[in-house]
Amino acid sequence: MVIESRLNLPINPVSHRGFGDMQMMPIRVLSVSLMVVSLSLMGCQAGGQRAVHMVQKSGDDAYKIGQYEKAATEYREVLERQPGYWWTRMDLARAYLDGGNAAAAREQMEIVYTIKPNEHGVLDLLAETMIESADVEAMAGELRRQAEERQTVSDWLRFGAFMHKANDNDESEQAFLTAARIDKGMTLGPQMALANLYRDLGDQAAALDRYRMALYIKPNDKKIQEQIRNFGEVPGPSYALVPAERGDR
Repeated sequence: MVIESRLNLPINPVSHRGFGDMQMMPIRVLSVSLMVVSLSLMGCQAGGQRAVHMVQKSGDDAYKIGQYEKAATEYREVLERQPGYWWTRMDLARAYLDGGNAAAAREQMEIVYTIKPNEHGVLDLLAETMIESADVEAMAGELRRQAEERQTVSDWLRFGAFMHKANDNDESEQAFLTAARIDKGMTLGPQMALANLYRDLGDQAAALDRYRMALYIKPNDKKIQEQIRNFGEVPGPSYALVPAERGDR
């Protein structure tokens, strides 16, 4: 039985198989060509405008190699087209901050903070921009407020860490001690924060006490043992101290 194509050419699937394959070749080439064109156009919009995700990636790539001005330009374009992309606003803040424009970075982070106050990393980056823009008072006020309202170990540790970074070591110590009291001496974070603070301040006795308390919580921790050895001590089994905040001391 002979089947006629749209071109009215007789095609016999047995005797004309080679001819049929030849007829299909231009169609396959055309299909591949259309696919290539489609893929090349996926990253573009009307008028040659890049897709938003391509602009974001361009900014990310520039940031990774230290081209902060270019990164900021790309992130600004993303935000002009998608103002609700708060994560891109954080990227823009980082680009500004690393590029030496702390004031602009802080402005962006204040916007993000109003949108996503509880998002991981937002308050930390806002605090960083506040320190770098020489407004330690605002940073301290906001972090203290959060710590007092939430009364969590992590919030007090954050407050203490940023106060240490701002060279207010009295406030830093009190924040770390508060974290340790809330924690009741059960976890490593507050003990190590206090130990490292005292070490940085040159208070060897206080630093060793806190490293020994940390060793009690995690006796096989190599980093704690190394810190103790740096002071010329041997972190043996009997060297650990029960944390001061525990009731069983």
